[in-house]
Amino acid sequence: MYEANAAIAHNRDQGKRATNRGAGTRANREELEGLLAIMLWEHRLKQEHDRNLLGKPLLPTDLVFSHPDGRPIRPDNVTRAFNTIVRSLQLNGQLHDLRHTHATILLEEGVHPKVVQERLGHSSVSTTLDIYSHVVPGLQQAAARKFEEGLQAVPFETLFTAER
Repeated sequence: MYEANAAIAHNRDQGKRATNRGAGTRANREELEGLLAIMLWEHRLKQEHDRNLLGKPLLPTDLVFSHPDGRPIRPDNVTRAFNTIVRSLQLNGQLHDLRHTHATILLEEGVHPKVVQERLGHSSVSTTLDIYSHVVPGLQQAAARKFEEGLQAVPFETLFTAER
């Protein structure tokens, strides 16, 4: 498992590095496995190599995605590059759509809404559920099925005991 620090955001107004939360806080870290972890690790190795060539070693506090010399990439440049790629593939969509896809897939796969809320950085799980309520009906059906299965496995005489 690879733990990636969320990027320190470029504050467009002041041209400085800024974070919404302290580095290393739960909301600022994500656990990754598999292909994503490998891709980020390879990216980090390339960054280390490039920075060493420039005589500027990569520090743990440096950005995950930056210019080769470590300067932050402006968010509007990332959006513009993404839009160019999407158009070249003759697809429709915006960068922000990937955030919604991420949340929807997690909820459809049965990930607890609280975990999805934490990954998205919403202030409360109710925000997440308000936005993704269209995914919840399928979860309700799955929960009803699980309850039915669990209920059938419980002996009738223990249904009303204090141990339950």
